[in-house]
Amino acid sequence: MGGFRSWHQVAEYFGVAAIGDITWAHAVNNRRYLEKVLASSEKMFLEGDVSLGENSQIIMAHPPARESDLTLDEWLETVIASRRGIKLDFKVPEIVEPVLQRLQSEQAAEKAPLMLNADILPGPGGKPSAFQPEKFVTLACHYCPAAILSLGWTTTPDAAEGYTRAMTQTMENMLGDNCQLVTFPVRAIYYFPSQSVLDNLLEKENYSLTFWNNETLSKDLKFKIRQAVGNQKAFYDFIPWQPKN
Repeated sequence: MGGFRSWHQVAEYFGVAAIGDITWAHAVNNRRYLEKVLASSEKMFLEGDVSLGENSQIIMAHPPARESDLTLDEWLETVIASRRGIKLDFKVPEIVEPVLQRLQSEQAAEKAPLMLNADILPGPGGKPSAFQPEKFVTLACHYCPAAILSLGWTTTPDAAEGYTRAMTQTMENMLGDNCQLVTFPVRAIYYFPSQSVLDNLLEKENYSLTFWNNETLSKDLKFKIRQAVGNQKAFYDFIPWQPKN
């Protein structure tokens, strides 16, 4: 089986020292932005939201949007040809298997790092997930055994506590002896309240963390997280964010 079997191999593919040095383009869900990203070599990994549009067409869009000028097929054809990393963020359960079948037919995980993301368990302040956790993992491992699993928790920005040992234990128990690379998306504002719990996940060689935000983060907090976790087993997908007027 080909693909990428270590975090070092993933970093090496992009010509960087560690996965924490990988650069990201987030929410690449329309043709104009896709073309802009690909016109430059700055972004190494492209993240897009895959969802269900009108007439049951699989499109690149973040709900509640139901329209896009990019279908999944168009997006994949372009990004696979670019040899950039691919991260697909699944937004609805019913598209999981057909999307995975498409990725399998393209041997996408053999050509460049492929990351399959879904929020499959409730996390800090989060609602129950729309996904069946075991089913998502089983399908992903079956169709794309060389892909990186990106398995997250639903969250809100104002939870009373961060990630708990019960949350991470449920995730680890579900994965069992899975030996694929697995990264766990972590909402950055909850890292330090949950530091010991999340750091325990990094004890497994095939596990990493992916830090993300949907609120403004200070430069100081970003720096302190990088300083605490390092670059060898963490991705940093931070986006600029400003509150809407």
